[in-house]
Amino acid sequence: MIKSSKKWIRLVPYVKSFLINTQFFMAQLSEQKMRAFALRHLEQYVPFFAQFPGLSRRYLRDLLEMWSTGDETTRLLAFSNIHEMGITCPSPFLDLCLKGTYLTYVRSSRLVNTGTLPLLTFMRNCVVELCGIDVAASYRVAFVYIRQLAVHLRDVLLSKGTEKGAADAVHNWQFVYALSAWVEVLAQYAPSNESLRHLLFPLAQVNFGLIDLCP
Repeated sequence: MIKSSKKWIRLVPYVKSFLINTQFFMAQLSEQKMRAFALRHLEQYVPFFAQFPGLSRRYLRDLLEMWSTGDETTRLLAFSNIHEMGITCPSPFLDLCLKGTYLTYVRSSRLVNTGTLPLLTFMRNCVVELCGIDVAASYRVAFVYIRQLAVHLRDVLLSKGTEKGAADAVHNWQFVYALSAWVEVLAQYAPSNESLRHLLFPLAQVNFGLIDLCP
C-alpha cells in the first residue's frame, strides 16, 4: 500500500503536482498518436491517482471523452486505464466507472449507422467487461438503470393516446442500445450470480413492453 510507506507524506505534494500537470498536458494534446503514447505510460500511475479522489474523478472524465471520441488505439488505451482504475481505486469508484461508461455509451448511440456501429459494439463490449470486475457493484448499477428504462416505458404507456409522439421517448436507438447493453451483461454474468438473475424478469418485461408498444 502506497499510504503505508513512511516516505509517502513527504512525497504527496510532488506526486499530486505531477498528476495535475500531467492532466493539464493531456488536455492540450490534439494529435491521437501523442494521446495514445501518453495513455500507454499513464496506466502505471493509476495507483497514485487512486490516492487523490478528486484527481481520479477528473481523470476518469478525460478518459471517458477519449474512449468515445478517439481513434481505435486511443479508445483501447483509454478503456485500459478505466479498467485499471475500476480495479485499483477504492470503493465505490468502480460504480463511477460503470455509470460513466454506460452513460457515455448511451449518449454515443444517438446516431447509429454503418460508420458508428463498430464503435458502439466496442463500447458495449467494454461495458460488459467492466461489469465483470465486481458483480455486486454491477448489480447496483444495473438495478438503477434497468429501473430507469422501465419507468420511461411506463410513462410512455400511461401517456399513449393522450400525447402525440409520446412513443418516440422509447422508440429510438438510445433506448434500444441501452437495453442491449444490459441484455449482454445479464447473459454473461447472471447464470453464475443469483443477484443478477433477479434482474432477468424486469429486463425481459421492458423488452416485451417496448415490442408491444408499437407492434
